[in-house]
Amino acid sequence: MARLFIKKWIFIGVLILAMPIIALKTGIAFFYFSSWFLLFFILGNIFWVVFSFVLLDVQIKRQFFPTAVEGETIEVQVSIKNKSLLGAYNILFQDNCPCGRHGQAEKNMPVWHIPAQSWFYVKYNLYCLRRGKYTLGPFHAYVLDPFGIFYLTVHLPVYDDLYVYPRIFRIEKFPELAKGNAPWFGIQTTRSIGEDDEFFGLREYRAGDSLRRVHWMSTARMNQVIVKQFQRQGFCRATIMFSLLHKYDLSSGEKRLSDYIVSLAASITKYLLDQGVSVELVAHTGSYARIDFNKGNEHMQEILKFLSVAQADSQTSVVELFEGHRRFLQHDSTVIIIMPDAEWEILSAAVPLDKRDFSFIPLVLLSASFLSNLSTERVIKDSQIKLLNSTTFSPVVLPCNQYFEEAFLR
Repeated sequence: MARLFIKKWIFIGVLILAMPIIALKTGIAFFYFSSWFLLFFILGNIFWVVFSFVLLDVQIKRQFFPTAVEGETIEVQVSIKNKSLLGAYNILFQDNCPCGRHGQAEKNMPVWHIPAQSWFYVKYNLYCLRRGKYTLGPFHAYVLDPFGIFYLTVHLPVYDDLYVYPRIFRIEKFPELAKGNAPWFGIQTTRSIGEDDEFFGLREYRAGDSLRRVHWMSTARMNQVIVKQFQRQGFCRATIMFSLLHKYDLSSGEKRLSDYIVSLAASITKYLLDQGVSVELVAHTGSYARIDFNKGNEHMQEILKFLSVAQADSQTSVVELFEGHRRFLQHDSTVIIIMPDAEWEILSAAVPLDKRDFSFIPLVLLSASFLSNLSTERVIKDSQIKLLNSTTFSPVVLPCNQYFEEAFLR
């Protein structure tokens, strides 16, 4: 803040030092007049600042949506109440916003006048550059003199949390998931009558039931119409798994490999939840994290908050993560593993999945695509050949550049 006043302070300092020269050029009477004028001017401004500082009594709060997405600009409304019995004049309120662009971490809000016992409202826009959890605050109130030369600072400890979610891109096509029986309990268990897959039980006839499903032996024994009930096939579960290894976290401009992994995990999660799939997230970002199977918007928000703060601090590979979590994997589910191409061995470790009715979808990010002088198509083709020669699985190979999202478009 002081840098805004340095030029003014330098000017006053130069003026004071120049007073003897002014006296020699103009005469002693003008020297006395200008000296006393400058003294009273400085003392008057200092008195104004001290008086306003002592009487300042404000209440301040922010109003904004507590979540945003990378690259999004949000609007923050600041409400300021002057609780004093006198009006407040010439105050600069400053908010600390660590999620903005470089050089925009502070938002200045000059206020000339707030009447006594009144509210004042001001808005500012905040650009959310990168994902993460940020704490807005504190506020500082700079009490200024009428000419903006001197100031005193009031610290206002008002803090609010803001989650900046990773960017979510549109997915139009995705490999087919495994379908299993809907469980008898839990999330959206589905029972139906008609052309379904597996016998579930018996119950009394209801209007609209097909006569082809009448269980005649039970009907004769119980002397009432009994029909067969079936369990619908089609309950999908998917486990999204990744590890943000520090040693593989390459950088290309503002983007890192971990940013691509996190954005991909967030986009797949949204796509699957929109399709009614129950999603589990298993990750290692310096410590082991697991968000169990669930559906709905609250589950999406929980996953996004985790992905917002996930950093490449892990020393555990995807192979080790998968081996440690294998015993918890559900039958008739899909395992989606996001990994850099340096971890091909995860595929050979996953071979037993074929014996456990799993659908396995490897999503491989090409580290070499960070080098702009390489042909993306050539790199993808060579990597697919290498991967297919080492395993029986068909991977989805993704470049870490502007073509990253094209693999999921129709």
